[in-house]
Amino acid sequence: MSERPPSEVATVFGAFQRAGERVCPRFHRVLILLPSAYAALLGIAEWLFHRSDPLQPDAQAFLAWADSFGPLSLVGGTREPVWVALMALPVRLVGPSPDVPRLLGVSGFVLMVGSFQLVAERLYGRNRAAIAAAILATSPWLTFQAAEGLREETSAALLLLFGIGVVSVGKDTKRIAGLAFFVGLIAMLRWDTLLITLPVSAVALAVHRVQIRYWVMSVAVVAVVVSLLVIGNWVRYGDPMYHSNIHARFFRNVEFQDKPGFLTSQEVAANNFAGPSVTWAGYLFGLHTPAQLAKRTVVGTVRIVGGEAYYSLFYPEKPFEPHQIGEFLLILAKVTLVALLVLLGVVGGLFLLPGPTWPLGVILLLSIVEFTPIGDMCDLRLAITTIPFTLLGILETLALLTQRWQRGPVVARLRHLARLGGSTSQAQPPRMG
Repeated sequence: MSERPPSEVATVFGAFQRAGERVCPRFHRVLILLPSAYAALLGIAEWLFHRSDPLQPDAQAFLAWADSFGPLSLVGGTREPVWVALMALPVRLVGPSPDVPRLLGVSGFVLMVGSFQLVAERLYGRNRAAIAAAILATSPWLTFQAAEGLREETSAALLLLFGIGVVSVGKDTKRIAGLAFFVGLIAMLRWDTLLITLPVSAVALAVHRVQIRYWVMSVAVVAVVVSLLVIGNWVRYGDPMYHSNIHARFFRNVEFQDKPGFLTSQEVAANNFAGPSVTWAGYLFGLHTPAQLAKRTVVGTVRIVGGEAYYSLFYPEKPFEPHQIGEFLLILAKVTLVALLVLLGVVGGLFLLPGPTWPLGVILLLSIVEFTPIGDMCDLRLAITTIPFTLLGILETLALLTQRWQRGPVVARLRHLARLGGSTSQAQPPRMG
């Protein structure tokens, strides 16, 4: 896939790059690394600032599991094992220090910024990609989450790489097998990514009209990678999807606490995962009417899309005092900016759908839809994937607007006047002294 033509949007960064290349031919390579280096500095600063704070419960659970991690840890459990496996060796070396998950989270943040820049450079050129990656690195929400010791930003990075991998996979058998392995690997980091990677992979195989044996091979590779977790859960708990369904139990308990037939708020406070087992299908479709589910989906979509965009720019959110007119106008300006950026991102995501970039647009839409049924209750960090893909959508919209502007009558008239001015100045005789 060819690189998009550069435009005036990236002239500032391009000027620095050209100046650097004149001074040192390899300077531009260093310049490319600046967004990731900046993300690392911000993440480390956040880690040092919060180093004495207690870890979140999820991060504490991961750390405790890493401290006792062994071969059987891959076979069944309440968590996917990849994040814990990444912690296991550092924990063996330095002990169960909270610094281990925090620094691992910072590494995931840097990986996400670098992966985003790689994808954006493939689509929009080096200069735009570097500018956008630097903007992504400065997000206060992402910087805060980096030091929390959790896996969401690493998952977003891998989905970015998966998306650009699908764009370039073609009919190459080795690439198809490698992509299937990657799908299983991401699932062992976060199981819910299968709701994104499996549909995209299936459409890719259909679009490229690969033979049926490659479909079978892809399914077999994914199944082999996730088999230890699934089989282990079935043996230990009688439910192959225990690691996923237990979270359906959590949301059921939170939503229906103190209602007849469900746990009391005291029981839920003592153990969020208590009570009888339930599947996600049983929770969503068995405990809600279609109208209730539709309403939750609409509310969840607004909260996820708007909340992720708002937090990306303005985290932490300050208390709103409606009696202060200045505060009201500031909130109004913030909400207007967020709405504009979301509109640009979603429209750009739709424009990514036609042509070879369709996997990136589909991933953006699926990353939004994935959590909308529980969007009014879930922690917004679960949907962090929407942030870099929305930024890709914004880049796509700006690229299309820039191309249309450059082909428009205004720019054509200015160029015509510039040519006339140049030819007139050349036709004038030199002044005599």
